[in-house]
Amino acid sequence: MTPAELGQIPFFAQLTQPERERLAHCARREVAPQGLMITTFGERGDELYVIEEGRAYVSVEAQRLAELGPGDIFGEIALVGDDWRTASVLAATSMRYVILTSCT
Repeated sequence: MTPAELGQIPFFAQLTQPERERLAHCARREVAPQGLMITTFGERGDELYVIEEGRAYVSVEAQRLAELGPGDIFGEIALVGDDWRTASVLAATSMRYVILTSCT
């Protein structure tokens, strides 16, 4: 994911160009088959995810809360708060997504 692509996502729009460049440097693309649990409620979180293609379900204790698609992000609460995952995210379809993590 390029710094310009990050700038198109509202969550990252207020970042400076150097901040977006640093994030983009640490980004990696992944592919998930339908049915893969990408994050699990209660696990330690240190990554944020940006969906490029496909759909995902967000749930807590088997209760579906939302459906996400291209351009949506998840994992930000655990990443920003250095905390635990507040929901599970399951690939509803095959997905292509970007994982962002802090790197030094």
